[in-house]
Amino acid sequence: MLTAGLLVGASLTGPASAEERSSVILGGVAYSFTTGKPIPHARIAVEETGAAVESDDNGRWSLDVPVGSDATVHITKLGWYPMYTQTFRNVQQDIPDVFLQTPDLATTAGLWALVAVQTGKDPFSGGCVIVSTVVDKRAVGMSFEELMGFAPHGVPGATASASPALRGPLYFNDSVLPDISLSQTSTDGGVMWTNVPTGTYTFHAAHPTEKFAPFTATCKDHRFINASPAHGLHGIP
Repeated sequence: MLTAGLLVGASLTGPASAEERSSVILGGVAYSFTTGKPIPHARIAVEETGAAVESDDNGRWSLDVPVGSDATVHITKLGWYPMYTQTFRNVQQDIPDVFLQTPDLATTAGLWALVAVQTGKDPFSGGCVIVSTVVDKRAVGMSFEELMGFAPHGVPGATASASPALRGPLYFNDSVLPDISLSQTSTDGGVMWTNVPTGTYTFHAAHPTEKFAPFTATCKDHRFINASPAHGLHGIP
């Protein structure tokens, strides 16, 4: 359930310390993959707890999750493709910048068709699709407005991998399209794994001079996961 503040335990001696908090807040902005404009009145939910809220007129949302829990955020709205985030593991502090980069149905239809032509199969056949961006470390900690003004925010010349190992991935070119001819990231930074079998995976990025944080994703049949900026494979400041 959405709350206006933190759930903080009280004591006879005054406010509880940060270590005694029973929950933390996840929040951010739901926005369009193609236009960058906020998505108002979308349903935002945490898969593990069932907590849900509707994004406001500016696409903003926030939800409480228990301290130490895992949290996979899910967005749905008519006309938009249902999208899941990475799984945030063992959450110990507020995460205010979960920006839900969400494609509309027309965009995803074109994207899946392009991928199918290049790979020879439906990208969801046998599992799910996972997308992330190898993000410039300068994007970490940016507000939504700052991030939208910082484009492109990918790091070219990186390679991405999964554990357990997966086939691929596909890298997005400078025109923000998956391109089977690429063997490393472009300035867009986008990377996509298709036909991922059900399971939990950890993803990594490697680069000659930069270091990146890994992320975890929970794949289920026909799920679309976008570990979007400035989380996912973000640079380490």
